[in-house]
Amino acid sequence: MPDDRKPRLTAHESLAAPSRLLLAKLPALHEAFRPTWFLPNGHCQTIMTHSLNVVPRKVVHYERELVRLVDGGTVSLDWASPKARPANLATLLDDRSAPTIVLMHGLGGGSHESYIQLTAKRCLAAGFRVVVMNARGCAKTPVTTPKLVCPAVTADVKEVVAHLRATSAPAPTPLIAVGYSLGANILLKYVGEAGNLCLLTAAISLANPYDLEMTTAHLATSWWHRQIYNKALTSGLVKLIFKKSNAHAVLCTEATVNLKQLKKARILEDFDRAYSCPVFGYETPLDIYKDASSAAYIAGIAIPTLCLSALDDPICPRQAIPYDVVKANPNVLLAVTTHGGHLGYYTRNALDTWYIKAIVQFAIAVKPTVDADDDLHIVLTP
Repeated sequence: MPDDRKPRLTAHESLAAPSRLLLAKLPALHEAFRPTWFLPNGHCQTIMTHSLNVVPRKVVHYERELVRLVDGGTVSLDWASPKARPANLATLLDDRSAPTIVLMHGLGGGSHESYIQLTAKRCLAAGFRVVVMNARGCAKTPVTTPKLVCPAVTADVKEVVAHLRATSAPAPTPLIAVGYSLGANILLKYVGEAGNLCLLTAAISLANPYDLEMTTAHLATSWWHRQIYNKALTSGLVKLIFKKSNAHAVLCTEATVNLKQLKKARILEDFDRAYSCPVFGYETPLDIYKDASSAAYIAGIAIPTLCLSALDDPICPRQAIPYDVVKANPNVLLAVTTHGGHLGYYTRNALDTWYIKAIVQFAIAVKPTVDADDDLHIVLTP
Protein backbone atom coordinates (compact mmCIF):
# COMPACT_ATOMS: atom_id res chain seq x y z
CA MET A 1 0.00 0.00 0.00
CA PRO A 2 1.51 3.39 -1.00
CA ASP A 3 2.60 5.74 1.77
CA ASP A 4 0.47 8.89 1.44
CA ARG A 5 3.10 10.78 3.41
CA LYS A 6 5.44 10.59 0.41
CA PRO A 7 5.09 13.41 -2.12
CA ARG A 8 2.91 12.75 -5.14
CA LEU A 9 5.24 13.24 -8.09
CA THR A 10 4.14 14.49 -11.50
CA ALA A 11 6.47 14.61 -14.49
CA HIS A 12 6.54 14.06 -18.23
CA GLU A 13 5.92 10.45 -19.26
CA SER A 14 9.22 10.15 -21.15
CA LEU A 15 11.92 8.52 -19.03
CA ALA A 16 14.45 10.72 -20.84
CA ALA A 17 12.70 13.94 -19.84
CA PRO A 18 14.86 16.31 -17.73
CA SER A 19 12.19 16.25 -15.02
CA ARG A 20 12.44 12.45 -14.82
CA LEU A 21 16.23 12.56 -14.68
CA LEU A 22 16.00 14.96 -11.76
CA LEU A 23 14.27 12.39 -9.59
CA ALA A 24 17.36 10.23 -9.22
CA LYS A 25 19.19 13.21 -7.74
CA LEU A 26 16.45 14.30 -5.32
CA PRO A 27 16.20 11.71 -2.52
CA ALA A 28 14.09 14.10 -0.41
CA LEU A 29 11.22 13.65 -2.87
CA HIS A 30 11.23 9.90 -2.32
CA GLU A 31 10.98 10.21 1.46
CA ALA A 32 7.83 10.46 3.56
CA PHE A 33 7.17 13.93 4.95
CA ARG A 34 6.16 13.69 8.61
CA PRO A 35 5.00 16.96 10.17
CA THR A 36 6.34 17.99 13.54
CA TRP A 37 4.07 16.30 16.10
CA PHE A 38 2.76 19.57 17.54
CA LEU A 39 2.09 21.02 14.05
CA PRO A 40 -0.11 18.28 12.57
CA ASN A 41 -2.07 20.26 9.98
CA GLY A 42 -1.77 23.05 7.46
CA HIS A 43 -3.19 25.76 9.72
CA CYS A 44 -0.68 24.97 12.48
CA GLN A 45 2.23 24.82 10.04
CA THR A 46 1.23 28.13 8.44
CA ILE A 47 0.69 29.93 11.73
CA MET A 48 4.10 28.76 12.94
CA THR A 49 5.77 30.38 9.93
CA HIS A 50 3.86 33.61 10.60
CA SER A 51 4.84 33.49 14.29
CA LEU A 52 8.52 33.08 13.42
CA ASN A 53 8.27 36.11 11.12
CA VAL A 54 6.87 38.42 13.83
CA VAL A 55 10.30 38.80 15.42
CA PRO A 56 12.64 36.87 13.11
CA ARG A 57 15.93 35.71 14.56
CA LYS A 58 18.96 36.84 12.59
CA VAL A 59 20.79 33.77 11.33
CA VAL A 60 22.66 35.25 8.34
CA HIS A 61 24.45 38.52 7.60
CA TYR A 62 23.35 40.72 4.70
CA GLU A 63 25.05 43.38 2.61
CA ARG A 64 22.70 45.47 0.47
CA GLU A 65 22.93 46.46 -3.18
CA LEU A 66 20.32 48.89 -4.51
CA VAL A 67 19.26 48.45 -8.13
CA ARG A 68 17.54 51.29 -10.01
CA LEU A 69 15.14 49.94 -12.63
CA VAL A 70 14.42 51.39 -16.07
CA ASP A 71 11.15 53.01 -14.95
CA GLY A 72 12.87 54.71 -12.01
CA GLY A 73 11.75 52.15 -9.44
CA THR A 74 14.13 50.57 -6.94
CA VAL A 75 14.63 47.03 -5.69
CA SER A 76 17.27 45.87 -3.23
CA LEU A 77 19.50 42.83 -3.40
CA ASP A 78 20.61 41.54 0.00
CA TRP A 79 23.73 39.40 -0.38
CA ALA A 80 24.04 36.81 2.37
CA SER A 81 27.04 35.49 4.25
CA PRO A 82 27.35 33.35 7.41
CA LYS A 83 26.58 35.30 10.57
CA ALA A 84 29.80 34.02 12.15
CA ARG A 85 31.88 35.09 9.11
CA PRO A 86 30.25 38.21 7.64
CA ALA A 87 31.64 39.39 4.31
CA ASN A 88 31.54 42.87 2.82
CA LEU A 89 29.63 43.66 -0.36
CA ALA A 90 32.71 44.01 -2.56
CA THR A 91 33.87 40.52 -1.60
CA LEU A 92 30.45 39.00 -2.22
CA LEU A 93 30.05 40.65 -5.61
CA ASP A 94 33.56 39.73 -6.69
CA ASP A 95 33.00 35.96 -6.43
CA ARG A 96 31.55 35.88 -9.94
CA SER A 97 32.10 32.19 -10.67
CA ALA A 98 30.29 30.88 -7.57
CA PRO A 99 26.96 29.12 -8.20
CA THR A 100 24.33 31.63 -7.11
CA ILE A 101 20.84 31.24 -5.69
CA VAL A 102 18.45 34.20 -5.76
CA LEU A 103 15.53 34.04 -3.32
CA MET A 104 12.23 35.80 -4.09
CA HIS A 105 10.01 36.34 -1.05
CA GLY A 106 6.24 36.18 -0.69
CA LEU A 107 3.65 38.98 -0.59
CA GLY A 108 4.98 41.99 1.31
CA GLY A 109 7.88 39.99 2.76
CA GLY A 110 11.63 40.37 2.55
CA SER A 111 15.08 39.09 3.40
CA HIS A 112 14.39 39.37 7.13
CA GLU A 113 11.73 36.64 7.16
CA SER A 114 12.52 33.36 8.86
CA TYR A 115 11.92 31.09 5.86
CA ILE A 116 14.21 33.24 3.70
CA GLN A 117 16.99 33.32 6.29
CA LEU A 118 16.79 29.58 6.97
CA THR A 119 17.00 28.81 3.26
CA ALA A 120 19.91 31.21 2.85
CA LYS A 121 21.78 29.65 5.75
CA ARG A 122 21.44 26.11 4.39
CA CYS A 123 22.35 27.13 0.85
CA LEU A 124 25.44 28.97 2.07
CA ALA A 125 26.49 25.86 3.98
CA ALA A 126 26.08 23.83 0.78
CA GLY A 127 28.56 26.07 -1.06
CA PHE A 128 26.22 28.45 -2.88
CA ARG A 129 26.33 32.20 -3.00
CA VAL A 130 22.93 33.58 -1.93
CA VAL A 131 21.17 36.85 -2.72
CA VAL A 132 17.64 37.91 -1.78
CA MET A 133 15.64 40.10 -4.15
CA ASN A 134 13.54 42.49 -2.06
CA ALA A 135 10.59 43.84 -4.04
CA ARG A 136 9.85 47.55 -4.23
CA GLY A 137 9.13 48.96 -0.78
CA CYS A 138 9.83 45.66 0.99
CA ALA A 139 12.46 45.18 3.72
CA LYS A 140 13.06 48.95 3.90
CA THR A 141 13.76 49.27 0.19
CA PRO A 142 13.14 52.92 -0.77
CA VAL A 143 10.06 53.57 -2.90
CA THR A 144 10.96 55.82 -5.83
CA THR A 145 7.85 55.50 -8.05
CA PRO A 146 4.14 54.92 -7.36
CA LYS A 147 4.48 51.36 -8.64
CA LEU A 148 5.09 48.63 -6.07
CA VAL A 149 4.54 44.92 -6.73
CA CYS A 150 1.75 43.72 -9.01
CA PRO A 151 1.29 39.94 -9.27
CA ALA A 152 0.85 40.21 -13.05
CA VAL A 153 4.07 42.16 -13.68
CA THR A 154 7.34 40.26 -14.20
CA ALA A 155 9.46 43.15 -15.46
CA ASP A 156 11.32 43.61 -12.16
CA VAL A 157 12.36 39.95 -12.01
CA LYS A 158 13.46 40.09 -15.64
CA GLU A 159 15.58 43.19 -14.97
CA VAL A 160 17.14 41.77 -11.80
CA VAL A 161 18.09 38.50 -13.50
CA ALA A 162 19.64 40.46 -16.39
CA HIS A 163 21.47 42.69 -13.88
CA LEU A 164 22.90 39.68 -12.06
CA ARG A 165 24.04 38.13 -15.34
CA ALA A 166 25.67 41.39 -16.43
CA THR A 167 27.44 42.14 -13.15
CA SER A 168 27.93 39.44 -10.53
CA ALA A 169 26.86 36.09 -12.02
CA PRO A 170 27.82 36.02 -15.71
CA ALA A 171 27.03 32.91 -17.73
CA PRO A 172 27.92 30.07 -17.43
CA THR A 173 27.84 30.70 -13.66
CA PRO A 174 24.81 28.77 -12.36
CA LEU A 175 21.99 31.16 -11.41
CA ILE A 176 19.06 29.41 -9.73
CA ALA A 177 15.94 31.26 -8.58
CA VAL A 178 13.70 30.19 -5.70
CA GLY A 179 10.26 31.78 -5.40
CA TYR A 180 7.94 31.61 -2.39
CA SER A 181 4.16 32.04 -2.53
CA LEU A 182 3.38 35.11 -4.68
CA GLY A 183 7.10 35.32 -5.45
CA ALA A 184 6.85 31.79 -6.85
CA ASN A 185 3.91 32.79 -9.04
CA ILE A 186 5.75 35.80 -10.46
CA LEU A 187 8.92 33.73 -10.95
CA LEU A 188 7.15 30.96 -12.88
CA LYS A 189 5.31 33.49 -15.03
CA TYR A 190 8.64 35.14 -15.90
CA VAL A 191 10.32 31.82 -16.70
CA GLY A 192 7.40 30.76 -18.89
CA GLU A 193 7.30 34.11 -20.70
CA ALA A 194 11.05 34.01 -21.33
CA GLY A 195 11.03 30.45 -22.69
CA ASN A 196 14.33 29.56 -24.37
CA LEU A 197 15.63 33.07 -23.71
CA CYS A 198 15.45 32.68 -19.92
CA LEU A 199 18.76 33.69 -18.33
CA LEU A 200 18.29 31.46 -15.29
CA THR A 201 19.86 28.03 -15.02
CA ALA A 202 16.90 26.59 -13.12
CA ALA A 203 13.92 27.60 -10.97
CA ILE A 204 12.13 26.39 -7.85
CA SER A 205 8.54 27.28 -6.96
CA LEU A 206 7.27 26.82 -3.40
CA ALA A 207 3.66 27.29 -2.22
CA ASN A 208 2.64 28.83 -5.53
CA PRO A 209 -1.04 29.85 -5.81
CA TYR A 210 -0.87 29.15 -9.60
CA ASP A 211 -4.39 30.51 -10.24
CA LEU A 212 -5.00 33.85 -8.54
CA GLU A 213 -8.66 34.03 -9.48
CA MET A 214 -9.28 30.69 -7.79
CA THR A 215 -7.07 31.63 -4.84
CA THR A 216 -8.87 34.89 -4.06
CA ALA A 217 -12.20 33.07 -4.26
CA HIS A 218 -10.80 30.41 -1.93
CA LEU A 219 -9.81 33.10 0.59
CA ALA A 220 -13.49 34.03 0.88
CA THR A 221 -14.85 30.51 1.41
CA SER A 222 -15.05 30.50 5.21
CA TRP A 223 -14.89 32.77 8.24
CA TRP A 224 -11.39 31.47 8.95
CA HIS A 225 -10.14 32.25 5.46
CA ARG A 226 -11.78 35.70 5.33
CA GLN A 227 -10.99 36.88 8.84
CA ILE A 228 -7.56 35.31 9.34
CA TYR A 229 -5.69 34.77 6.08
CA ASN A 230 -7.29 37.30 3.74
CA LYS A 231 -7.28 40.06 6.34
CA ALA A 232 -3.71 39.27 7.39
CA LEU A 233 -2.41 39.42 3.82
CA THR A 234 -4.27 42.66 3.14
CA SER A 235 -3.23 44.23 6.42
CA GLY A 236 0.39 43.48 5.56
CA LEU A 237 0.07 45.35 2.27
CA VAL A 238 -1.65 48.34 3.87
CA LYS A 239 1.06 48.52 6.54
CA LEU A 240 3.72 48.26 3.85
CA ILE A 241 2.36 51.39 2.20
CA PHE A 242 1.44 53.46 5.27
CA LYS A 243 3.89 52.34 7.97
CA LYS A 244 6.78 50.22 6.70
CA SER A 245 7.92 52.26 3.71
CA ASN A 246 7.76 55.74 2.21
CA ALA A 247 5.20 54.57 -0.36
CA HIS A 248 2.40 56.68 1.12
CA ALA A 249 4.45 59.85 0.63
CA VAL A 250 5.12 58.93 -3.00
CA LEU A 251 1.48 58.03 -3.60
CA CYS A 252 0.32 61.43 -2.35
CA THR A 253 1.25 62.73 -5.80
CA GLU A 254 -0.60 59.91 -7.60
CA ALA A 255 -3.98 61.36 -8.55
CA THR A 256 -5.47 57.98 -9.51
CA VAL A 257 -5.08 56.51 -6.00
CA ASN A 258 -7.55 57.32 -3.23
CA LEU A 259 -5.37 56.93 -0.14
CA LYS A 260 -8.32 57.10 2.26
CA GLN A 261 -10.03 54.25 0.44
CA LEU A 262 -6.78 52.30 0.24
CA LYS A 263 -6.23 52.60 3.98
CA LYS A 264 -9.66 51.03 4.57
CA ALA A 265 -8.87 47.91 2.50
CA ARG A 266 -9.82 44.77 4.44
CA ILE A 267 -9.48 42.04 1.79
CA LEU A 268 -7.14 41.63 -1.17
CA GLU A 269 -9.78 42.65 -3.71
CA ASP A 270 -10.27 45.94 -1.82
CA PHE A 271 -6.55 46.62 -2.02
CA ASP A 272 -6.29 45.74 -5.69
CA ARG A 273 -9.35 47.82 -6.56
CA ALA A 274 -7.99 50.87 -4.72
CA TYR A 275 -4.31 50.54 -5.66
CA SER A 276 -3.27 47.91 -8.22
CA CYS A 277 -5.99 48.62 -10.79
CA PRO A 278 -5.42 52.39 -11.15
CA VAL A 279 -1.62 52.21 -10.86
CA PHE A 280 -1.09 49.29 -13.25
CA GLY A 281 -3.93 50.04 -15.65
CA TYR A 282 -6.39 47.22 -14.99
CA GLU A 283 -10.16 47.72 -14.96
CA THR A 284 -10.95 45.18 -12.23
CA PRO A 285 -9.08 42.97 -9.74
CA LEU A 286 -10.32 39.97 -11.70
CA ASP A 287 -8.43 41.23 -14.75
CA ILE A 288 -5.24 41.27 -12.68
CA TYR A 289 -5.77 37.77 -11.35
CA LYS A 290 -6.44 36.33 -14.81
CA ASP A 291 -3.32 37.99 -16.22
CA ALA A 292 -1.15 37.03 -13.25
CA SER A 293 -1.87 33.31 -12.90
CA SER A 294 1.36 31.40 -13.54
CA ALA A 295 -0.32 28.10 -14.44
CA ALA A 296 -1.01 29.54 -17.89
CA TYR A 297 2.73 30.03 -18.49
CA ILE A 298 4.11 26.67 -17.35
CA ALA A 299 3.88 25.28 -20.90
CA GLY A 300 6.57 27.77 -21.98
CA ILE A 301 9.14 26.83 -19.32
CA ALA A 302 12.40 25.70 -20.95
CA ILE A 303 14.71 25.29 -17.94
CA PRO A 304 14.71 22.64 -15.17
CA THR A 305 11.98 23.65 -12.73
CA LEU A 306 10.83 22.12 -9.45
CA CYS A 307 7.41 22.94 -7.99
CA LEU A 308 6.51 22.07 -4.38
CA SER A 309 2.95 22.29 -3.03
CA ALA A 310 0.99 20.97 -0.05
CA LEU A 311 -2.60 19.75 -0.17
CA ASP A 312 -3.34 21.27 3.24
CA ASP A 313 -2.04 24.73 2.29
CA PRO A 314 -4.84 26.94 3.67
CA ILE A 315 -4.02 29.83 1.32
CA CYS A 316 -3.39 28.09 -2.01
CA PRO A 317 -6.29 25.79 -2.99
CA ARG A 318 -5.43 22.26 -4.03
CA GLN A 319 -7.76 22.59 -7.04
CA ALA A 320 -5.32 25.11 -8.57
CA ILE A 321 -2.35 22.71 -8.66
CA PRO A 322 -1.64 22.29 -12.42
CA TYR A 323 -0.96 18.55 -12.72
CA ASP A 324 -1.86 18.26 -16.41
CA VAL A 325 0.17 21.20 -17.69
CA VAL A 326 3.20 20.04 -15.67
CA LYS A 327 2.91 16.53 -17.09
CA ALA A 328 3.01 17.97 -20.62
CA ASN A 329 6.30 19.86 -20.06
CA PRO A 330 9.46 17.69 -19.88
CA ASN A 331 11.33 20.40 -17.95
CA VAL A 332 8.99 20.69 -14.96
CA LEU A 333 8.72 18.41 -11.92
CA LEU A 334 5.87 18.76 -9.42
CA ALA A 335 5.94 17.32 -5.89
CA VAL A 336 2.76 17.57 -3.82
CA THR A 337 2.72 16.58 -0.16
CA THR A 338 -0.34 15.81 1.96
CA HIS A 339 0.86 18.13 4.71
CA GLY A 340 3.10 21.18 4.96
CA GLY A 341 0.77 24.18 5.07
CA HIS A 342 1.79 27.46 3.47
CA LEU A 343 5.57 27.88 3.68
CA GLY A 344 5.70 25.47 6.60
CA TYR A 345 6.95 21.91 6.10
CA TYR A 346 8.23 21.65 9.67
CA THR A 347 9.28 18.12 10.48
CA ARG A 348 10.81 16.02 13.27
CA ASN A 349 10.81 17.28 16.85
CA ALA A 350 12.71 20.44 16.04
CA LEU A 351 11.66 23.20 13.67
CA ASP A 352 13.41 21.62 10.71
CA THR A 353 12.02 22.40 7.26
CA TRP A 354 11.75 19.58 4.74
CA TYR A 355 11.51 21.81 1.68
CA ILE A 356 14.94 23.36 2.23
CA LYS A 357 16.49 19.92 1.85
CA ALA A 358 14.71 19.56 -1.49
CA ILE A 359 15.85 23.03 -2.58
CA VAL A 360 19.51 22.27 -1.85
CA GLN A 361 19.38 18.86 -3.54
CA PHE A 362 17.80 20.37 -6.64
CA ALA A 363 20.31 23.23 -6.79
CA ILE A 364 23.20 20.76 -6.56
CA ALA A 365 21.63 18.57 -9.25
CA VAL A 366 21.53 21.36 -11.83
CA LYS A 367 24.98 22.81 -11.20
CA PRO A 368 27.38 22.66 -14.16
CA THR A 369 29.90 19.85 -14.16
CA VAL A 370 33.20 19.50 -15.94
CA ASP A 371 33.74 16.25 -17.81
CA ALA A 372 36.99 14.54 -18.77
CA ASP A 373 37.49 16.88 -21.74
CA ASP A 374 36.95 19.96 -19.56
CA ASP A 375 33.79 20.85 -21.47
CA LEU A 376 31.28 22.68 -19.35
CA HIS A 377 27.73 21.39 -19.53
CA ILE A 378 24.58 21.72 -17.50
CA VAL A 379 23.28 18.55 -15.94
CA LEU A 380 19.68 17.61 -16.74
CA THR A 381 18.92 20.40 -19.19
CA PRO A 382 17.52 19.44 -22.59
